Amino acid sequence: MNLWDQQSDEPGNWFDRFERYRLLGSNRAKQAVYNAERSDLGKPAAKAIPKPWRDTSDLWNWQSRAEAWDEFVREERRAAEDQKRQTDRARAVELRQVTIRALQSILGKVITAQQEQVAKLSMKDLKDLAQAAATIMKETRLEFGEPTSFDVSLTWEDVMRGKD
Repeated sequence: MNLWDQQSDEPGNWFDRFERYRLLGSNRAKQAVYNAERSDLGKPAAKAIPKPWRDTSDLWNWQSRAEAWDEFVREERRAAEDQKRQTDRARAVELRQVTIRALQSILGKVITAQQEQVAKLSMKDLKDLAQAAATIMKETRLEFGEPTSFDVSLTWEDVMRGKD
């Protein structure tokens, strides 16, 4: 049983009042619950809550129970945010892997074409290709808020694997 659940022997009408109090959020006030109940009965708002209300709400620990609820909500929110970060991170890794495979394939095809003299690329063309690949990688990392500079070690086998 959670602290904010109805306690054993807690009267239903007082638990209903506590529920109203708990659901007001972190800026809750017993006065607001009392006046809401008065309003429901067609009575004007009071300037203070009566002593039986103060005593009974203290007896049933409204404040600490509501704070336990607030902490539970914060933990749930943190857990959801952590899950979202993990999902986003996995998506970023997958996207980078796809991008790297695509770049390896393109580079392998360019090298093969160059070797077979199907296409002759100048050093400027090769430099432009390398810059385009670097830009794609940078944009991929920026999308997920990750560092944009990193060392890349590419072996000849990596390049040739991307030839298809």
